[in-house]
Amino acid sequence: MNVIRFSPTSLANGGTDGPAATLMDLRLEDIYADDQIRANFEEGALASLAESLKGTGQIVPIMVYYDKERGKHVIIDGERRFRAAKLAQYPSLDALVFSFKPTPAQIALVQLTIDQQREDLDAIDQAQAYAKVMDLHGWNATELAGHIHVSHTTITRAISLLALPNDLKADIRAGKLSPGVARELVRLPDVAAQLAAWERVKAEGLNSEQTQKLVRRMLSPKVKKGRPKSKDKFTYKNLSGFEAVVSPKKLTLVSTNSGTPRTQEHMLKALEILLQKLREDMAKEKLQNGDSALPLTGQDANTQH
Repeated sequence: MNVIRFSPTSLANGGTDGPAATLMDLRLEDIYADDQIRANFEEGALASLAESLKGTGQIVPIMVYYDKERGKHVIIDGERRFRAAKLAQYPSLDALVFSFKPTPAQIALVQLTIDQQREDLDAIDQAQAYAKVMDLHGWNATELAGHIHVSHTTITRAISLLALPNDLKADIRAGKLSPGVARELVRLPDVAAQLAAWERVKAEGLNSEQTQKLVRRMLSPKVKKGRPKSKDKFTYKNLSGFEAVVSPKKLTLVSTNSGTPRTQEHMLKALEILLQKLREDMAKEKLQNGDSALPLTGQDANTQH
């Protein structure tokens, strides 16, 4: 029987000091898979591991502790090997058995530390693992980063994926949606926008950089600069040989008698008529709005606008 100095806390820090763990051969029926950080076990990968176990045997022991209430050894790390062993109809597995019952926080930290070294952990499992350890220990991203030796940016970017709707998280797990594209979709303000953007990404085959541009456009739509609305632009005719186009910022006076020379006196006369018509229109508008303080002045001229 081999005795190894091992503990979840020391494992997270790369050490081998701490309470003893014993290397034992355990029957599968004596092993129990409890709550694990990793939730997604791809069937094809499990089948491949099962074939590997049949061919080369178990190389790395699983990690367990004994639970008196259950009467079984509970897995700390190694549920994937446990499942594959069942597929391969293995009778037993080598296991490091801790002589104490670790806390949920210790177990989560051990699982996260080990899973950090694995390439097959999907982005959602990784994000959930970060969130679980932070919650159990009461840590923020910076504190967790210090314990597992990754940047806090890596952690916050990973956890942001958990804000996505379940449909998109399922696509991440399935390998249809890359984490890079998904992190761009997270920036959109609601589920409807995220789903709409994802449909366009799929239809157009956009990569992360192209998705970033799409999201930026959706967040900051361009305001079209055009001419003033027609209701803010009026034409006044029959101004003694002129017509006028009036908008909030501009007045244009155009001669309607191209064959007759127009003098400054003619222009002043046209402006006088225009001013009278403007006064009449302002008075009518005030009456329509219930304000009779300003009486109509002058005769009702023939206004076309």
